[in-house]
Amino acid sequence: MKPGKELDALVAEKVMGIKLASNESLWFKNPTMIKPYSTDIEAAWELVGQIFGIHELQFQVDGMPTRWTAMFYHHYFKEKNFRETCDTAPHAICLAALKAVNAL
Repeated sequence: MKPGKELDALVAEKVMGIKLASNESLWFKNPTMIKPYSTDIEAAWELVGQIFGIHELQFQVDGMPTRWTAMFYHHYFKEKNFRETCDTAPHAICLAALKAVNAL
């Protein structure tokens, strides 16, 4: 999934727990309610805090200017490893976060 409003709305609902009636209608009613998680690093860090606080997963991000890997993982259970590589860190964090919450 590409970065943008659709991914941001999905992340807001699945990771942050914001209840949405429908992604499209919410954007038109209040576009500031959903942060730009997939394009803004400050908003993406909120996802890291949410997953760490609720699911107690560790987090790691590594990157170069054009390739970033984000990973949420369980310290004791190595099979609980949710990783994604993208062009930007916020995009990779969003996709890894979605993998983590959908698998738990």
